[in-house]
Amino acid sequence: MERSYQRSLERVERSLQEHMEVGPVVQDIILRNCFNLLPFHYRRNNIQPPHSSFIRFTWTQGDQKRVEHYSYNMKLFLHNSPTAEEFYGFIQIWIATKREIGSSCSFELNDEEMGDSVLNLVRARNETTEQTERSVTIIKEDRKQYEIIVKEKETQTSERFKWFFEVSFMGVS
Repeated sequence: MERSYQRSLERVERSLQEHMEVGPVVQDIILRNCFNLLPFHYRRNNIQPPHSSFIRFTWTQGDQKRVEHYSYNMKLFLHNSPTAEEFYGFIQIWIATKREIGSSCSFELNDEEMGDSVLNLVRARNETTEQTERSVTIIKEDRKQYEIIVKEKETQTSERFKWFFEVSFMGVS
């Protein structure tokens, strides 16, 4: 069934390309829509999905914890470098938003190597840092300190996500 679905998608894409000039933006829209329809295809045909295609974020502020799932496409999954870039982008957005002291956000990772890649990006792109092997503390111009830590999960809830990194607002020095 999955092959027939894939062939149908390829026929639609070829047909679109034959009838109009398909630019990169249109191709991305087509791929995103095809990707978004896969869960319906799997349910309709009673097929087990080959992978779980989401990034899970856990947002913590004080005693409150919120878990959010964001779907992603296979391009993001297959390429480690853009994934580290994505995580770094999320860190920058999180830091740029006003935070309470002690608030944190954690991201599950497939492996230790991805955590190391994220820490290396943080080290390379921030001038004022304090660092250890598994953590980096960023000190901003306004003296706010943010700590990024890579840890192995103590309890394995999934075979896939054995590592995570956490971003915390430590306060003002």
